[in-house]
Amino acid sequence: CGSQMTYENDSLKGEVHLLVASLTDPNAIVPNRHVFVDEQLAWFETADDYPRFAQTSYGGTMPVRHGPKE
Repeated sequence: CGSQMTYENDSLKGEVHLLVASLTDPNAIVPNRHVFVDEQLAWFETADDYPRFAQTSYGGTMPVRHGPKE
């Protein structure tokens, strides 16, 4: 159908981002972090304690926080 399944970027060597809509069973994958939270919509927040990274978590980047905004 032409839908994008993955995302790769030369500045993120070694990372391949999978789009959840491309998975047969998205519930089979358990997330463990949130990336690119600097681009997150102001009105959207998930209620989990996973680490949040401003951009990518690649290369030892430290998270900006754990869990939702307070």
